[in-house]
Amino acid sequence: MPIVTPQFVQFLKSQVKYKSYSVHHKYHSPAHIKFKSYASAKAYCIKHSLNYKSSWVLTTVNHCA
Repeated sequence: MPIVTPQFVQFLKSQVKYKSYSVHHKYHSPAHIKFKSYASAKAYCIKHSLNYKSSWVLTTVNHCA
């Protein structure tokens, strides 16, 4: 497996135009809840006690041009 250089990582980060966030269950694919901000996604997880122990995952989605 090739090693990614720090310069290439910076290049990839520069290509990201915006981010969105998704909360979903690891083992149940239809349960995806989308958010525009990290704060709202995290608040939702805290409010409903969703965390790794309950098999829920908060994912960042990077959108490129």
